[in-house]
Amino acid sequence: TATASGKVQPKFSTTTGWDIDWLKHDDASYKSEVVDGVTTTTMTFKYTLTAATPYVPVTLTLANESASQDESVYTTLAMVPPATTPVLDFATPDAATGNFNLYDQANGKLTMYKTSKSSITLGASCPFGTKLVLNNQLPWLEVSKSKSGPAPSTTGTPATDVSVSTPVEEYYTLMLKDVTATSDVNSKFEIINLGDATQTLELTVELLDPAITTIELTGTTGGAAYNNYKITDVPRTDGSTVEVKITSPQGVTASTLSSWFTIAETAAFTRTTPTDATGSQTFTLTVKDAVTDFTAAPIVLNKNRKQFSAWVIGLLALSLAGCSEAEVPSATTPGDDPLVNDPTRREIILGFQNKLNIKTAGTTRADAPIATTEENEITSLDIYVFSSDKEEGPYTYQERFCYRSDGSTIPNATKIILTVEGDNVA
Repeated sequence: TATASGKVQPKFSTTTGWDIDWLKHDDASYKSEVVDGVTTTTMTFKYTLTAATPYVPVTLTLANESASQDESVYTTLAMVPPATTPVLDFATPDAATGNFNLYDQANGKLTMYKTSKSSITLGASCPFGTKLVLNNQLPWLEVSKSKSGPAPSTTGTPATDVSVSTPVEEYYTLMLKDVTATSDVNSKFEIINLGDATQTLELTVELLDPAITTIELTGTTGGAAYNNYKITDVPRTDGSTVEVKITSPQGVTASTLSSWFTIAETAAFTRTTPTDATGSQTFTLTVKDAVTDFTAAPIVLNKNRKQFSAWVIGLLALSLAGCSEAEVPSATTPGDDPLVNDPTRREIILGFQNKLNIKTAGTTRADAPIATTEENEITSLDIYVFSSDKEEGPYTYQERFCYRSDGSTIPNATKIILTVEGDNVA
């Protein structure tokens, strides 16, 4: 109830972008009357609040219709709603960025992969502002705060998006500083409402290994077996198939240059629920028709995540027992390697000390460089190079080198030359 020289009318205002519809004036109950020369106005206000949704305070201005239009002389009241915990917006990064870290709102958890510069950005919505507090169990996290960030999610697509209906005015980016770190049940932090410190949002951080989780054979194997990154006893019948099921954080691609089998994805990568740490997919290995050469060959699995290393399943075409290496000055045949003059590259000579034989163009079995059995002849050789800054890994696929006895060039591979030195091939 307000008394004034004239009728009093209510007006609402608040911070730009925030909803003020939570507070409404009940026009039907508005009443103004003059008693003993004084105007008395009675107003009723109703509010509607949704649990776990932040609301901004509303400024109620009581304007006297008979007074000056100068609003500075009007009476203003701050209508403050109950404080709530901050709410977070999360826009799933585009797959092209290679960032697959996620925010699981239902379980109050962040999942982050242990890779270099792994990060996740969260948008905070709270009209009073927020602050993020790390406990001493998270020395491996670095936090930065900004007024700008990824575009807020508004559609809920993909399913891992978390959208909010209130303005997002602060962004926190959490960066992993130590890829060797481990998380546990105490790996938690808080985001606090600066308007009421009792209103806090607690989140758990789970660090995930980017490695492939499991590799297994499914369906009818035909006697094939898998163990320690090798598939053995694959049926040699034309058209025989072996299904390989791979469980990993973000899925893989598979490729091979084998002359006797192909590998193709037959069941796409899926998760049971969108926020699961891993999902599964199936590849089918198919034996080609009319094949007589069953030289073992690798299947290369590349993970669908930047900085995730590649894995190799299978057997090398040769047993490299007694292999030695030595670093030598660069001396590559011009034209075979476009990076031959790169000063950052090194050349490694591998010596196979088991009397292997190579077949050069124009030679026959009678005039081969070394008189050895046909089984010892090298017709093809593939070398896959992986690197890591540390001996313990993780290792990342870098390059492939190939040799073919017919001199052919393999796409996306660097051609190498084999020569005979004494009784050995280098």
